[in-house]
Amino acid sequence: MRAAAGGLASWLASPRRPIARETGGTWTSVKPIPVGANEVIGANVNGRFVAYGGCIYVAGGRVGSAFVGGSSNISANEEYDIAKDTWRPRALMPTPRSGCVATALDGKLHVIGGESVQRAFTGVFDAHEVYDPATNAWSVAQSMPTARHAFAIATINGRIYTTTGMTTPGTGGGPATGAAVTEVFSW
Repeated sequence: MRAAAGGLASWLASPRRPIARETGGTWTSVKPIPVGANEVIGANVNGRFVAYGGCIYVAGGRVGSAFVGGSSNISANEEYDIAKDTWRPRALMPTPRSGCVATALDGKLHVIGGESVQRAFTGVFDAHEVYDPATNAWSVAQSMPTARHAFAIATINGRIYTTTGMTTPGTGGGPATGAAVTEVFSW
């Protein structure tokens, strides 16, 4: 595949890109989340929460506008129980923000980065907060070296990998400042 051999730039320049083929499947509606917002994050904690009923967690986000400058960040933390088709509010996220990312590690939800354009703070976050569903409590972990939002995240072999992202808030205009970084967090 060209993307692997020549990198993203080579793949983008290629006139022949792979075409995704439909593989089937169906979508089904379930109970809607109580608070609609955009720029939220969500994660199923890798099946490690089976003892807690198999839940999906949705935290943060913003309401009021699609653009961060005309909206308000929220601290919401909602739990969706797949088996019961129910939502319930959980402990609020300590830092209200949007554009953050989340992943699961050791049965806990790690929420990292984000952005804000509010009176008290305009910029991007390096924050790393950890939600423990067993205690319904948040703790603070070591911050990311590079503050950013809208980046990729994955947990592999007990480590959290983050890469790329924006180092300035997305205010709906102006230049986009992407971060050419990859950082790894481990306990």
